[in-house]
Amino acid sequence: MALPLAPLDISAAAAVGRTDAYARLLVAGEDLLTAAVPTTPSRRDIWLATDPLSAAGAQELRDLGVRFVVMPSELFLDTVSPRLPRTDQFVDIELPDGGTLALLVVDDLAMQLTAEAADDILTKATPTEWAVQTIATMLVDQGQREQQSRPNANDDFATTQRSTKLSRVLTTPALQAPDTRLLTGLEQLAATTPGVRFAAGSSLTGVTDVQTRGGQPVTVELPEVAGPSLTARIELIDSTTLKMLSAASMLADDDPRPTEWANELDALISTGYSDDEIEAATDDLLAEADHLKHAVRLPEPFTFTLTGRSGTIEIRMENDIDEPLDVLLQFSSPKVNFPQGDRLVTLRPNGETSVVVPVEARSNGTSSIVVEVSTPAGELLDEPISLTSRVTGLTGFGQVLTAGFVLVLITWWFTHWRSKRRAALTDDGRDRHPSAKQ
Repeated sequence: MALPLAPLDISAAAAVGRTDAYARLLVAGEDLLTAAVPTTPSRRDIWLATDPLSAAGAQELRDLGVRFVVMPSELFLDTVSPRLPRTDQFVDIELPDGGTLALLVVDDLAMQLTAEAADDILTKATPTEWAVQTIATMLVDQGQREQQSRPNANDDFATTQRSTKLSRVLTTPALQAPDTRLLTGLEQLAATTPGVRFAAGSSLTGVTDVQTRGGQPVTVELPEVAGPSLTARIELIDSTTLKMLSAASMLADDDPRPTEWANELDALISTGYSDDEIEAATDDLLAEADHLKHAVRLPEPFTFTLTGRSGTIEIRMENDIDEPLDVLLQFSSPKVNFPQGDRLVTLRPNGETSVVVPVEARSNGTSSIVVEVSTPAGELLDEPISLTSRVTGLTGFGQVLTAGFVLVLITWWFTHWRSKRRAALTDDGRDRHPSAKQ
């Protein structure tokens, strides 16, 4: 029978919307089982309900291919109904999508199949003697039921038809393997008894009837919520996942660690872990992420001067570990443009990386430039760096004004020169006029 690689309560997973994690763990468990026992196929036909099962959990099981659920009688009484159905026929679990999933309750015979009970039984009888008594009881019970002509109207689980398609699950109350000494004696006797045979659990849906009442299948409702609450655990796993994804964005595409982190986080949802174990595991993962992020050392704030409309600034960053790391540089300023926009930079291992950034000034004067260095996923590695730019070159509107002033000056000079020349010519003409001679 296929089980998740790590224990995970299906009802708890369904309650927090993590049935996808359950499915992945189930596939991993199937792969492991197939690798260990390659000649025996793993199957999803049966689900052994050792813990309370919710309606949403049962829905997920049905969607994953489970055909029926086996449940101990004590668990049924505690979580489903105060009245037991017959233990040799199915009842139908009502599912949220309107469908059903078959349920078979464990027979009282389970009490005798534990190792402790078998030890006591075998002090008084041989396995064969016990098997004769057990099968005789089964056959008598079956005969009495076939003689029923009418159901008891007060019995919610009474049948309205005769049926010989009856089955009993041979297990212990904890759904463990039964004692082999008693089981062997029972199997040997069944092989020679008409109407009784051993069958694989996966075949029970084809050889077992569903109980009916008034001609309709008997149905039961499971609780809406069951299993331990995983809400706080999911919040911790989700926050850790975001930080690990951010750290993973700093690594090379072929680095295996992001996949390993994802698999570990998937497994941490397992209800087989305690809350303390989950906290310790997430702390270890976050320490790995912090090791990568703290390896990047940013420059101190500095001031630079532009003597023209455009230029460059040089930003130097250090990487303290022996592997390359990707970081994202983002720039903003009220008076400076950045033609190349944000920059994705790979920092060389154990050394300094110089990043040359083209800039264009929009006006003269002093202004601030904010540089944010983050992981490629967008998580800031430290406080933003504040740079100061001083623009002293003439740019834009200043050039227009200067050209205008020069043009006015030239025009004034030329007009003044012409006026003086005209005045000079006029005076010279008067001196040469005959009337000016005495």
